[in-house]
Amino acid sequence: MSYPACRAKKELTSDKTCMKKLVDQGGGSWQCEVHGDAVDGPEYRYILSARLGDHTGTSYVTLFNAEGIAVLGTSADAIQALKSANEAGAEEVEELFNEKSFTEQLVTLKVRKEQVKNEDKLKLTVIKVRPLEGETLVRENKVLLAAIKEYMMA
Repeated sequence: MSYPACRAKKELTSDKTCMKKLVDQGGGSWQCEVHGDAVDGPEYRYILSARLGDHTGTSYVTLFNAEGIAVLGTSADAIQALKSANEAGAEEVEELFNEKSFTEQLVTLKVRKEQVKNEDKLKLTVIKVRPLEGETLVRENKVLLAAIKEYMMA
């Protein structure tokens, strides 16, 4: 669901962080797997697997941090704090996931073909999530109607 990410700034660009996985060294000490530096504490980042469905079927997708926040409405740090707090926090996290399940969203996917054990597989990654309401819904319906009209004319 989430992983502890390095907060250290990259050497070449001071405005971007490393974001690689941290290893807990115990006693509140963390170490980056990539550059080996000690880091004060992690920033938890989402890496979620989800099943999306529509009228054509279902697919398993991966969501990273920004898209996870867009779907769940909260950061991975906040989820981790709730889970660590007590059993009631873990129940709150479960309630949040149940609340966000089966909601309608407009999702943009990146699809990549990979070979696993000499077999082609599609890897789907969510790159954008928007709620399907208001102007977004109107715009999408106009696109669909235009496509139907074009199909009927052909």
